[in-house]
Amino acid sequence: MNNHSSIKFLRRFVRNRRGTAEVIGSVLFIIILMFAFSNIYLWHDNAVKSMNTLLSDKLNSQIDVYWKMENEQETDILIVRNIGGVGCTLSRLWINHEHFELSNLNIGPGKSIEIDVSEQTSHIKNDGDTFTVLTTLGNMASPRGQIIIVDSGDGGNGGTEAIGPLIIADYDTFRCTVYSSSGTQNTDGYHIKIPKKVVQDTKSEIQFEVTLINNDVDGRTITLDSGSQMFFLGSKNDGGNIVSYIKIPITQPVSLTDGASGTVRFRTNLSNFGFGAGDVGSSFTYALNLVLLGSIGGSSFGQNIPFVSINIEIIN
Repeated sequence: MNNHSSIKFLRRFVRNRRGTAEVIGSVLFIIILMFAFSNIYLWHDNAVKSMNTLLSDKLNSQIDVYWKMENEQETDILIVRNIGGVGCTLSRLWINHEHFELSNLNIGPGKSIEIDVSEQTSHIKNDGDTFTVLTTLGNMASPRGQIIIVDSGDGGNGGTEAIGPLIIADYDTFRCTVYSSSGTQNTDGYHIKIPKKVVQDTKSEIQFEVTLINNDVDGRTITLDSGSQMFFLGSKNDGGNIVSYIKIPITQPVSLTDGASGTVRFRTNLSNFGFGAGDVGSSFTYALNLVLLGSIGGSSFGQNIPFVSINIEIIN
């Protein structure tokens, strides 16, 4: 085919309108389809990130509640302490089956505020009253030593039962111990500093201790077996995205008689946290949750206790 024939062929092809609309329509349809799917993907991605951030903030903003003491007597003032690493906002105070708004009181990490019950609610405190503080993220806590009561849901006898017979004895007794060839390092509290040389020691182990009390209303003995674990939901300082989920097993079975307290220990190799030399100067926040399994009075037992948030910092 010579050049003249090629030019004539191209002219006829350009002038031929048959099929052009179908081609343009198909291209437009593909563009619209890609645009729609990209929007759906971006929406889903943002929704997942928002949910992860919300979950991380909730787990990292637990509260502790106790009565203010004067002359060894309880006052009408509740002290609410944020034991997490993220600020929280209080929304309601439940007294028995009635709730009172708290005007969105904000508490920073590690900070506490006082709530005058009689001033906030005009309620006269009586023996047997139950008090529960609720945050805007759904976390709730009652004064230490008080068991939260819920309807048993048995649909017949109208009775009530405790959410769980095991309670944390004292949040301040929390201890972390790191074992390495350099020695033993104990930390009482929620900010743990681990040297780089310990992180690089592949034989290093980390142990966490929690003191529990058996507060079973039926006076049964509770035994925790090897299935009990401490769960860590972790988030690096990257906008709150959840990046790690660590399970630490109990070191040995623990048996608690009625009213007795005991220390429960969870231990694992430090390498399971994935720290490295490049993490020096970085801090990592973890929300702790106790999953307790075993037996109670000869029957199977299981209880979940949301605990606290801790901060692990890698130093030189």
